[in-house]
Amino acid sequence: MEYKLIEGKNGMYKKEKERVMQLILILSVAMCFFQIYTAATVPLQAMSQRGIHLSFLIPIAFLYEAIKWKDKQGVRIMCYLAAMLSFCSTAYLSANWIELQNRTTRLIPLDYAMAISLILIVLFLTFRSIGIWMPMITVLFLFYAFVGPYLPGMFSFPQISFRRLIATMYCGTEGMFGTCLGAAATFVFTFVLFGEFLIRYGAGDFFINLAESAMGHVRGGTGKIAVITSALFGMVSGSPTANVAATGCLTIPLMKQSGYNAEYAGGVVAAAASGGVIMPPVMGTGAFVMAELIGVSYGAICIAALFPAVLYFLALLVMVDINAVKNGLSGKQEKQKYPRMRVLREGWHYLLCIFVLLLLLVGLQWSPAKSAFYAIITLLTADVINHLIQNKTYDVTRFWDIFLNACKNAIPVTASTTCAGLIIGAFNATGLNLRLSSMLIEFSGNSILILLILTMVCAIVLGMGLPPTSVYILLAVMVAPALISMDIPKLAAHLFIFYFSSMASITPPVGTAFYVSAGLAQSRPMRTGLVAWYTALPAFLLPYIWVYEPAFLLDGTPPVILWSVLTGVVGIVALAYGLEGYLFVPLSKLLRGMLLLAALLTVIPEFWSSVIGFVLIGAVLLIQRSHGAESGEEKNDLKNLPVD
Repeated sequence: MEYKLIEGKNGMYKKEKERVMQLILILSVAMCFFQIYTAATVPLQAMSQRGIHLSFLIPIAFLYEAIKWKDKQGVRIMCYLAAMLSFCSTAYLSANWIELQNRTTRLIPLDYAMAISLILIVLFLTFRSIGIWMPMITVLFLFYAFVGPYLPGMFSFPQISFRRLIATMYCGTEGMFGTCLGAAATFVFTFVLFGEFLIRYGAGDFFINLAESAMGHVRGGTGKIAVITSALFGMVSGSPTANVAATGCLTIPLMKQSGYNAEYAGGVVAAAASGGVIMPPVMGTGAFVMAELIGVSYGAICIAALFPAVLYFLALLVMVDINAVKNGLSGKQEKQKYPRMRVLREGWHYLLCIFVLLLLLVGLQWSPAKSAFYAIITLLTADVINHLIQNKTYDVTRFWDIFLNACKNAIPVTASTTCAGLIIGAFNATGLNLRLSSMLIEFSGNSILILLILTMVCAIVLGMGLPPTSVYILLAVMVAPALISMDIPKLAAHLFIFYFSSMASITPPVGTAFYVSAGLAQSRPMRTGLVAWYTALPAFLLPYIWVYEPAFLLDGTPPVILWSVLTGVVGIVALAYGLEGYLFVPLSKLLRGMLLLAALLTVIPEFWSSVIGFVLIGAVLLIQRSHGAESGEEKNDLKNLPVD
């Protein structure tokens, strides 16, 4: 077959690329309609749903991979063959899974061929989509399954046959087709599609305009716009990097124009974007996997995560506000560019579909997939009504871009969750999960605090090379059982891991969020990362609080929850002021130390420690207020600044 060559020898075969893109579009549309149908009705049986999901998405991934190699026809042919082989392997499983499960003790050569080819394809696809570390860890655990019987001590286990390992990885829900892929094949994809609809229909601009209309006129307004925008955008996007890229291109220049330096602007946006991962209702893809792993409804996870997420962004807003006071940054004095009522009038349908999502998900306890489906229907219906009111032509071609982007963005999630299934399968087959918990507890000296610190460090280190969802899945398998065995509530343990998995993206020396943010701000990456980490530092305390006080996750009696909310708000705000070293006037070292100590005492889940913390905070307030009144510094600092 001959093709017309463009752009010389390094060009792409235009006709071939067009045909491949047409095939990708067909598969993407089919994939989305399959997901929409199963979300609106009832998902298929687990093996069928997950197998069909892979049979669409892996070929799409390899077709995208093929068109990257412009002048390597041999590589493109290999990608096409891999796409066909992956389709055959997943389709073979979907059509024969009952028979395969019945004959796990006597697999035939074709079973081995399909299983091995799919394992290799998944490892390669994970490498191409999220990097080398996840496949390397997976290969290490698969290798351990073979050499473990020959190792000494606690790492040794009875030998398992190659047949049993293949049956575990391919023929059931203990390996590749386990709960992690189950979440990706049902809940995650529907929410990715929902996010694409929102973004394509203009929700990103609406969130930015809404934040500017609410905060543009107050001191440090542009910094607060960045924080609120990232929180709102994080509700529909689970990626810190995507959040920075989508919102930072607008909010970072605004901050720099209002007087913030480049490093501070980039750091604040990176910190806020990372917090978007823990903001309900979407919370990234990790929360869906969490719901599957621990058997808790997704709505319950959203409720538990709500207060810590609000405190996280409250801490960021306070830090930004104090910085604005210290540097004399006022809000915009001119007329608002985006009046609040006009913004709400033009974007009411975005808020309506999110309200519907929360009502169905949390209020009525519907499944996440069905809740997201009806949220999409609400958005489409409201958008049609808007077009009819404004007498505009409705553009249906947007659907094709939405379907293409949804499938493309789902590839890394599906690859990582399938690869994680291989790791979980190796854990189950070798029994390492039980022995690892004992080793971790013994290493920590039976100390919950030391075990929590080790978990935090592991999450941050792994997060240097893996996305948050992958980090969460790995530690949920390896470390969560040890935390739970130390009498930490299951949901609190998993949320602790999930929280620090997202914080890795803003922790130097390696953090994807602050590197992207530094590029947009044209600032020094390491300095930007340090600002991001320092700005979010009050939030690093939150996971430790809810481990010792479950009421922090809104679990308990109303009086206990109200007391936890009060102490949490006061403690986090006091910690922010103490870190910035400013309260009415600059804090002395002694008063700064008192405020930091008071903040820690306040959030400790003991009544009298909180009371002592309140007393110390009151003392610092009185001293600073009187000192500011006597010196006149407070008046000079705040003279022309509008009150928030």
